[in-house]
Amino acid sequence: MIVWAVILGIFAFKLTGAEVGTSVVWLTLLAGYFLPVVIALARQHQNALAIGIMNLFLGWTGLGWIFALVWSCTNNHA
Repeated sequence: MIVWAVILGIFAFKLTGAEVGTSVVWLTLLAGYFLPVVIALARQHQNALAIGIMNLFLGWTGLGWIFALVWSCTNNHA
């Protein structure tokens, strides 16, 4: 019962259009940041965990993100 009260309490407040737009932008950026990991998992890449760890720690550099993306698109899958 407490869980439902918490869930309903989270959704009880109203969002403005700007807040919804900001949330959509942040979720889109987050999904884009982890795109190499999603690709690696979808392709059942043998090194998906390593790609994910590298993307998490080095993806912010841009070069690390590009390397993770290229690595996730290689044919090295299980």
